[in-house]
Amino acid sequence: MTEVFQERIVAVARTFIGTPYRHQGSLKGVGCDCLGLIRGVWRELYGATPGDRFIHASEQAAVLESPLVPAWRRRIAGVFRFPETF
Repeated sequence: MTEVFQERIVAVARTFIGTPYRHQGSLKGVGCDCLGLIRGVWRELYGATPGDRFIHASEQAAVLESPLVPAWRRRIAGVFRFPETF
């Protein structure tokens, strides 16, 4: 990760300063929690989060890949992937 890219991430994160805490929120100026802050920064840098399938750690099983069916979509608070480029 280049220094310029790191500086851009920090600059975008700083634009969230003053946003109130809201559980499972991710909207600048409206509300966010700690994961929501990351989601909000991601959205500004890359756009919407991807995914018809997801890999997750399940307490009842293990780490596994699952289809992102409507029942899961309602429960998920954050989805991330590593970008190939910026």
